[in-house]
Amino acid sequence: MEGILPLESSKFHKNARLRAARLAPSMPETATVLALARLARAVGAGLTLLVAALYLLGVPLLDILESKTYDIRLRAHRVPPPRSVTIAAIDEASLAKLGRWPWSRAVLARLVDRLDQAGAKAIAFDVFFPEPESPEADEQLARAVGGGRNVVLSTLFLLNRDEARHLGPERLEEAKRAMEAHAIASVERIGGAREQFSMTPPQGIIVNIPALQRSAAYAGHINISPDPDGTVRRVPLVYRYEGRYLPSADVQAARAFSGGKELVLHTASYGITGIQIGSRYIPTDEGGRLLVRYRGRTGTFAAVPIADILDGSADAGLLRGRVVLIGTTAQGIGDLRVTPYGELFPGVEVRASIIENLLEGHVLQRPDWMSIMRSEERRVGKECRSRW
Repeated sequence: MEGILPLESSKFHKNARLRAARLAPSMPETATVLALARLARAVGAGLTLLVAALYLLGVPLLDILESKTYDIRLRAHRVPPPRSVTIAAIDEASLAKLGRWPWSRAVLARLVDRLDQAGAKAIAFDVFFPEPESPEADEQLARAVGGGRNVVLSTLFLLNRDEARHLGPERLEEAKRAMEAHAIASVERIGGAREQFSMTPPQGIIVNIPALQRSAAYAGHINISPDPDGTVRRVPLVYRYEGRYLPSADVQAARAFSGGKELVLHTASYGITGIQIGSRYIPTDEGGRLLVRYRGRTGTFAAVPIADILDGSADAGLLRGRVVLIGTTAQGIGDLRVTPYGELFPGVEVRASIIENLLEGHVLQRPDWMSIMRSEERRVGKECRSRW
């Protein structure tokens, strides 16, 4: 028995070596696998460097990808129907009854009175009135705007220096003084940090005629800044102008709906963190922009023809206790905007979505660390581009 064991052991090891030889790759195969692995690592490193270089050169590849995936996620996500905002529509039916746009301000004064009588909680204009019509009509609308103390007028920031230059220094100074009363009075800084962040400064502002501007309890800008692909995903809730923070008309509409509660702006060293309307806190990105959570396709919001409101045939349930946003839905007038739904929205519907977000708290939030990182990325990218 002792003589057999070495023989069996030898056969076992021999067979094991043969199996291992059959299973083990040849030297050329091993070299090929290693070469492919090195190539994959090199390609990965190269793509990473390429993306970083494109970002530093100002090519927003990652931002584009993030935006497109956001559009897909938004369309796939179901949200409850809107319940706080109704559109008083300048539509085809109203144009047929009341005549072509623009209508007399006497007509709009009657509209404000009707909405106030119907129990609208806030009334916001998606149009503004920078030029006089007639003393009588202007005064009639001013009385209606000032009577309810819940009307929001719209203004427009000029972001282009040439556009502002055409207004002249005297008119720009008058407009700045007219908006001082609507600036956010309370600014809370995290950790007592000073405002070291930069914001693109407006070059001027267009306001309403003095009689209307003085009568309005609320006023704010209606600027919308589309992304580079033309889609409206983010909107500025606040601008810093001549050392003051001025809220959007949509923030003011939510404020009027909430009973005129105080606005508080929250900032950090890297930028704006959010805006507070009474007890509701609305997070923003570092530039004070809100990522809009659209409620659906165009036509999602209830739109009541203005002609029906004026003749008393409108459904009062769609007006009472709501923000009523006065704007155009008729083809050929007003502005049209591209949204993540891939279709053109009347600008008034975009604004209705923003106000609904502010009132219902359906707000998408970016974590603070992402805002800090993006702020630092922009700073480094700007420095690199300036050196190159």
